[in-house]
Amino acid sequence: MMWKKLKDRFRVDDYFEGKVDAYDTVGFSGWAYNRKSPNSPVDIEIYDSSTLIGTIKADTYRKDLERSEIGNGCHAFRFNFPLDFVDKKNHEISVKIANSNYFLKDSPFTVNIPTDIDFISIDITNNCNLRCPFCLVDRKGAINTDFMSLETFKKILVFLPYLPVASFYLSCLHEPTLHPDLAKFLEIIPQHWRNRVFFTTNLAANLTDDTFIAMSKSGIHHINISVDTLNPTLYPKLRKGGIYKRFISNIERLTSIFSKEPHAPELHFITVALKSNMNEIPEIVAQCAKKYLAVSHEVRYPFNVNSIDDVWRKDNFITEETDWDIIENSLKDTTANYVLCRPPDNYYDAFASSVDYYETGQNHVQATPPEKPIQLRIDYKGIIRVLTREEHFYVNINILNDPLKLFSAFS
Repeated sequence: MMWKKLKDRFRVDDYFEGKVDAYDTVGFSGWAYNRKSPNSPVDIEIYDSSTLIGTIKADTYRKDLERSEIGNGCHAFRFNFPLDFVDKKNHEISVKIANSNYFLKDSPFTVNIPTDIDFISIDITNNCNLRCPFCLVDRKGAINTDFMSLETFKKILVFLPYLPVASFYLSCLHEPTLHPDLAKFLEIIPQHWRNRVFFTTNLAANLTDDTFIAMSKSGIHHINISVDTLNPTLYPKLRKGGIYKRFISNIERLTSIFSKEPHAPELHFITVALKSNMNEIPEIVAQCAKKYLAVSHEVRYPFNVNSIDDVWRKDNFITEETDWDIIENSLKDTTANYVLCRPPDNYYDAFASSVDYYETGQNHVQATPPEKPIQLRIDYKGIIRVLTREEHFYVNINILNDPLKLFSAFS
């Protein structure tokens, strides 16, 4: 009886035919069908080594298949690799027809998706609605607010498949919610690459419910929200130009809308620790977790840039280790998910330039090709710069026919 079942299985497998036609760093395509039922699609199983990573129906029409008398021609398929495949590791991909022992021709095959880019930090605007006294950007003289065009943004999106998860900053130095087309930008990001994307906002602009709905349905990885105080008196001092009532209205409406959307992006919070808010920090972290859907909360030191007023720096920066110990101890009783980022040793002994400062904290070096993975910044005009080599490696993406060929310049 067992032998008969095996014979029956292999007889069935003899009717199958299929092939992996091509693969790249995004996915692969192929075709498969059952000669005994030439007009019925078959299901395809995809394995990474022995782990099933997906099932897809081979039912897409291709004219070449019909010409070759592969049934009615509706037997092609395309499968995109999972997002976590961008990891520099070898993945042995096997493709078989479901409920059979038949593996498609040219399967298995090995893919290795390189992470040539560590992260891309773009800014879709060139300004901010606030003038926080501890901002790392020197905004003295900044008058006009300019915006990235939709066409420029579309060209930048070509990089997304080659990025790790949560490594595409939709904003870094400026406030993204100032852009009138933010919702459109979020909408045109390819669905299967959206978890590469996140942005940071002060949530202090005049924002509508429609904007929050667009954010909630965007499918991006997360949104960082800067919350340095929930004290209405202290708020306008730390968030200069901000209106406390507007900020509270925004955060309450946003979290209300996000709570009703099952696939809304995670909300992460960032609090800059200062002498003026250090006693409030445990309550900020607790409230954000309890009321505002905080998945994580980063409590961190301010950037020590040279544009910050010296008197303000002296009065507000926490430079004593004992004060950081107090903050750390005060957070121990909270049940919220938080991380405390203390300043590095001797951090306050020297200033970084406000113009050229980036969170990597690296110094500029000579014009030698950067090591991979590289780190890119792209401004609202579409000018790409390589971090630490900003003066030597830069180009406007809008003049590039194939932006991905940019990497060959760094080989």
